[in-house]
Amino acid sequence: MVVRFEDNSRIPTRALQIYQVLVGLAWNRQTITYGALSRHQMEGYGTGGILAGPLSCIMTWCRENGLEPLTVLVVNDATGVPGEGLTTVPLRDWPAAQQKVFDFNWFSIMPPSLTELEEAYRLSSG
Repeated sequence: MVVRFEDNSRIPTRALQIYQVLVGLAWNRQTITYGALSRHQMEGYGTGGILAGPLSCIMTWCRENGLEPLTVLVVNDATGVPGEGLTTVPLRDWPAAQQKVFDFNWFSIMPPSLTELEEAYRLSSG
């Protein structure tokens, strides 16, 4: 039976959904705005700040595993730079971090499990 992300809209579940989007973007050397991610990838979940929890899960999982944060690919609609929630990369260093994310072969590693993302969420909100 097919399970849809909207059937389980918990923060770690939505983080897994966003992770898949970001890996595809990294492969294509692209960024996405918070607005576009909300509108097109997170249908039925909400907009704006609702992405903070799932993005924090991904950022924390990446940090805990010694990886550049995939979340550096999500940028502000008006400024084109990552938001202040990206705490693992100083603002002045985000272009280099984006290049490292683009250059890393994300398809060579297993995606995070829901259990790992639940732990990352606990760490990020604790």
